[in-house]
Amino acid sequence: MLVSRWGFRRAQEKLIGLQQQVKMANLDTALQYHNSGDGWHDNPGWHHAENLKSLLDGQIEELRVAMNHSRLIDELEFSGRVMPGARVRMRDTRDTEIEYIVLGPLESDLSASIISYEAPLARVLIGHSPGESIRFRSETFTILSVERWDGLDGCEAVASARSLHLDSTGV
Repeated sequence: MLVSRWGFRRAQEKLIGLQQQVKMANLDTALQYHNSGDGWHDNPGWHHAENLKSLLDGQIEELRVAMNHSRLIDELEFSGRVMPGARVRMRDTRDTEIEYIVLGPLESDLSASIISYEAPLARVLIGHSPGESIRFRSETFTILSVERWDGLDGCEAVASARSLHLDSTGV
């Protein structure tokens, strides 16, 4: 799996957060066990805490495996063609310009125009150069530019998109 340095840092932060949640789940399990007396096996709170801990442990393991088997996109030689680590600007037949950043599956965030190299659109785009046209879901796009993505731009884009989303949803 390919991941950018920025995405790897995000995954590390998520891993730390999950580990903290497991600690809290362990405390909750211990509290439920203590409060249950002899009937802990009949205590729904204890079972819920154990199930949550098991779910978190599974997420931690999946994330660790993904991180251990990842290669950094930033170390790939940029070819000038669409590839993981590229910022792609294109135009559709209605003259609308669209821009995507192609990164790994751990980083995809459509609200910030970050798509995974495994996404259907990215699969069609990969290998193409500026000036070429591609067809995707009955729409034709002309690639205007392909640049190496600068991870800091992506961090700002995601932060901005998330704050807009949070503001609009009130969450």
